[in-house]
Amino acid sequence: MIYNIYVLLSLILLYLYYKSDYTKTEYINLIFAGLWMIFSIEYYTTIDYRVYYENFQFPPKGVWEPLYMLLVMIFKPFGYVFFNACMAAFEMYTLCFMIKKYVDKRWYWLAIVLFIMDPNTVFNFMTVKRQFISMAVVMWIPYVLLSRTDKARFIYAVILLVIAVNIHSAAYMAILFFALPFIKWRPNRFAIIVIGVIFIGSSGLLVSNVKMLYNLLSITGMAGKYEYYIDVLDSADLDDFRIGPVEAFYRIVTLFSMLWCIPKMTDSQYKLTILSIGGFFLSAILFADMWRLAWYYTMFNCMTIPITMRILWKEYPKYISIAIISLMLIMPLRQYYLVMSGKSEAHQMFKIQHFYTIFDDAVDKSVYSQDEM
Repeated sequence: MIYNIYVLLSLILLYLYYKSDYTKTEYINLIFAGLWMIFSIEYYTTIDYRVYYENFQFPPKGVWEPLYMLLVMIFKPFGYVFFNACMAAFEMYTLCFMIKKYVDKRWYWLAIVLFIMDPNTVFNFMTVKRQFISMAVVMWIPYVLLSRTDKARFIYAVILLVIAVNIHSAAYMAILFFALPFIKWRPNRFAIIVIGVIFIGSSGLLVSNVKMLYNLLSITGMAGKYEYYIDVLDSADLDDFRIGPVEAFYRIVTLFSMLWCIPKMTDSQYKLTILSIGGFFLSAILFADMWRLAWYYTMFNCMTIPITMRILWKEYPKYISIAIISLMLIMPLRQYYLVMSGKSEAHQMFKIQHFYTIFDDAVDKSVYSQDEM
């Protein structure tokens, strides 16, 4: 219930921002301040909360990365709730800053709606608490690489990567970000069609050889962290993880829209879009718990989709833009309805409709599994 109230208040603030002729950014700041509060007061709602809350005082040795362990030691006297609030403050500041940096002020609304009303984004990021901290750190790497021209930017970017990896080792996925300053080529229309066709083909492909996936992860040292997931997936039925035709259509339209608008993008916008496009490909071939590796790329979607929609709105007939924007909104809104009505089949979403907080007296602390819910 409390999250629905937050969404309603956020929509009112977006309307007030619109009425101010997009000048009063304090309304945008209030939306992210509200999201910070939501992330901070969540209590046994997300699937991983138990792991971080109950192990905060006595962290498991050899499981969490060194820098995260150091942060736990520093914040231990203040308790997990305070620690969680501080980490969430950094995450929300980063999101707010990046959206203001890369998205046109008239399109902030789309970036925010796509983030706060897509359960596969906001609630998954709320769930993977340690990884989301590292993702927020990683988000600064393209900013440093693309906003500066001196050689020192690579040093700063390496420092950021080292910090992120030592919070969550999946941040090794960001190594490819260092290629961004060197990318000069932009695809022409023929290349765009070829890339789109390749993506359509990959949409029906999953990494069926999980041993091969294990070997790939071993290169970066992540295999040990994901060995449990790989062992489980090795015996899983891959058909259970294939996306439906509607989701596939949504991804294809989004990808083609991004590709088609590339010629009109600035250099920074183009290179952020490359990351989003990479995320679509990773999402197409990774499955189940391995999807989280793609989040280091898809987390930029809340910026690159508004960038794309703005170009479509300016350069192409309005009916095309309205149709595509409607599709961008229908998918997350549908998922939001399913989660909040308790009709979602995703087991990690089963408690979201209740959204327990630290102020609730009666909290369901049962093990988070579909069989027990």
